[in-house]
Amino acid sequence: MEVQVSIGELKRDLSGIINQAAYGKERIVIVSRGKPKAAMISLEDLEQLRRISHYGQEPQAAWLARADALREGNGKPLTASNPGTRRKSWSN
Repeated sequence: MEVQVSIGELKRDLSGIINQAAYGKERIVIVSRGKPKAAMISLEDLEQLRRISHYGQEPQAAWLARADALREGNGKPLTASNPGTRRKSWSN
């Protein structure tokens, strides 16, 4: 759940708002003059964001090449010593 909190409210009840984000599983959006300025999330949400951003660091082309290699090699990357398995043609 997402809750909006003004900067004034944050100043008055910082400890309670931190606990709300940490233990209440709420995402806190901090607003100033009605505009969102920042967010406070639980450590669990932060870990999820870190995992997601880690996967996004590798260029898409490299991901596609790795997926192709794994698919062709039945789960093993293709190398000179592991050329992969190909379906044999029955027309020979």
